[in-house]
Amino acid sequence: HPLFLLTNGWHGTIADDVLGVVSGRGDGLPAVVLLTSLMLYNCRAGRAGLPGYLLSGLLAQVLKHAFDMPRPPAVFEHVHVLGAALRRSLLGRIGGLLASGALVVPTLGVALAPSFAVLLAMRAGGRSALLDSWAAQRQLALERRRLALQGALVAMLEQRLAAGEASSLDVTRERIRRNRVELELRDLERRRAEARVQLATAIGIPVSALQGAALSFEAFEMPPALGSDVATGELRRQALLQRSDVQARLAEYAAAQAALELQIANQYPNLTLGVGYTYDQGDNKYTLSPAAELPVFNQNQGPIAQAEARRAQAAARFTALQAKIIGEIDAASADYRGAERSLATARALAAQEKRREEQVLRSFRAGAADRPALLGAELQLAAARLARFGAGVAQRRALGRLEDALHSALFERQAPLPVPEHSPRLASEHIHE
Repeated sequence: HPLFLLTNGWHGTIADDVLGVVSGRGDGLPAVVLLTSLMLYNCRAGRAGLPGYLLSGLLAQVLKHAFDMPRPPAVFEHVHVLGAALRRSLLGRIGGLLASGALVVPTLGVALAPSFAVLLAMRAGGRSALLDSWAAQRQLALERRRLALQGALVAMLEQRLAAGEASSLDVTRERIRRNRVELELRDLERRRAEARVQLATAIGIPVSALQGAALSFEAFEMPPALGSDVATGELRRQALLQRSDVQARLAEYAAAQAALELQIANQYPNLTLGVGYTYDQGDNKYTLSPAAELPVFNQNQGPIAQAEARRAQAAARFTALQAKIIGEIDAASADYRGAERSLATARALAAQEKRREEQVLRSFRAGAADRPALLGAELQLAAARLARFGAGVAQRRALGRLEDALHSALFERQAPLPVPEHSPRLASEHIHE
């Protein structure tokens, strides 16, 4: 015990560096280099030494596991240990090669992430343009009905004004309302044209190709009903684990982990064998050139620290992305719930105006109400239906934002697409001929 502590106390910086390299040569790599060199000059002698190397390595492992004998650092206190407590042998180099190969798949996943993001953006753009086109088309029908009722009311009041039964102030007020509705109608026509252009741009075709095309709005006519746990249920869990950007960050972290394992493996000598062939005056000459990288001093600690820092950065970016996704899902879910409440209120108001319109209609048939009162009730019902439809459009837009946050199809998942039997290009050329 005193002799060991006395010997262990004689150490210095230069001696630690030199003895660390000398002691590390017991990992089996020098034996492999010597056997390889021997096989270049005498293949039979090299093959004869290979079983001895394998047998000695196997015997050493058996003895280590058969006899549980603690090493000095586990028994003595205040022992100067050179290097790490456990060091990998030749298997560490094999692990390094595997780690370098493991870099390929995660790096490929990181490279493919922008492609998935582009596909999702294209899908969101196409859905938004199709929703705008559907909304403009439906709103045009409602506004035309409202304009017809407003025009009928103005015409009736003008007749009464000519007969002296209405004031010019009432006629002017209704004319202003009719002009406002007509301007809104023209604005809706402009928005419908813009929506068709955006839809054509989103799917990559000229807008003239949409002329005469029958577009299906079934997914917007009957949107899916979501459960109350959409922000905390299975869809949220899938988004936090299966979104393409999450998978890209996980692949980035896996690549950083593989790079760290490679740098850890590089703290041991790296043996490289270069194979060559030459044809010299009818002779086939084969060469085997061994080379080795010897991390003598710092055992590759600098690149290992850099790899650890890059792995920590990848972990931080993944955590930040998940926090961002949680915020997006919560915001989209709150927006959707608010839109649902607004739609319910708009439906209740529209039902109330419908009952009032029916009541005025019964009074008109009974002679207790005149035609302008009936037209006013119908105008109020048309305005309530237009507001209800606007709330429905807002609810569908909120559903689209929730779909984008979850990266999961919430509208119609499988739209039936007809497959033409002949090329449309050939049919178009035949028509022009």
